[in-house]
Formats: sequence, structure tokens, C-alpha cells
Amino acid sequence: MDWHLEPDVARSGPQRTEGPAKEVPTATLLEGAFLDVQRQELPYIHEVVALKAGTRSVEVFLENARYEPLTREELALLPGLDAPGAQPELHARVSWYRKKPHALIDLYPYRTSPNGGLEKLVDYELRIQERADGPGPAARPKSYPST
Repeated sequence: MDWHLEPDVARSGPQRTEGPAKEVPTATLLEGAFLDVQRQELPYIHEVVALKAGTRSVEVFLENARYEPLTREELALLPGLDAPGAQPELHARVSWYRKKPHALIDLYPYRTSPNGGLEKLVDYELRIQERADGPGPAARPKSYPST
């Protein structure tokens, strides 16, 4: 199949829009972060980790965590940050890619410190506990005809 663009589209270059240009703040809070559109584009960390064959469920723990207070400028860039808990939000699930299990991990690196201030996670390690007995298709009992 031969794909090509129409001549006027291919050579037109950048298009101008009407109205003033919007300044989009770039949050250097998290390099390479994903944005959660359901939480007013709150940045979060997404990791994909290959698992051992036969893994059906996964549990993820945050270890060696180091936090720093959020500045007022950083808080202004995070309108979707409501009231985080005492620990960062951590969600993990198992997905399969090319018949191999992978852990999909979402980490919202914010917490409320013991003194009531908001903090961001700056350094951490993830400990992943794999299980082969988690949710998945249950084995059906085998029945054989009596002879």
C-alpha cells in the first residue's frame, strides 16, 4: 500500500491558532512522569517489571523511602493532590505481554508527613512479592468415566 500526504498538508508547516498563547507550566517535580487525567493531571510514576513464569498475583512494598517537603510552587502545580495519606498511594496488578507476566505498578509519590505537611518521594526501592496462587482461571476438577 502506498501512503502519501496531500501536497498542501505535507508542506504547510506549523499552524497558527487564534488567541493568546497559553503558558503551560512544566513541572520538574517528576521527570518522565505520567499524568492522571482523572485527577487533574496529577503526576505519578508508572513502572513495568517482568515477573517469573506462572506468577498470578503480585504485592509491592515501598522500602528505603526518602521524602522532601513540597514547596508552594510545587503545590500550585498539583491541583489534583487532595489529601494524601500517611503513605504514598501504590497500586500493582499483573498483566500479560506475549504470554509472559508483568507487574504494572502505579505510584503516587506524595504523602502527609507526621507533622501535617505535604511531602514528595525523592528516593525509594520497590520490593515485589510474586505469587503463583493468585486470581486467575481455576483448575476444573477432572472426571473420568467409570469402566
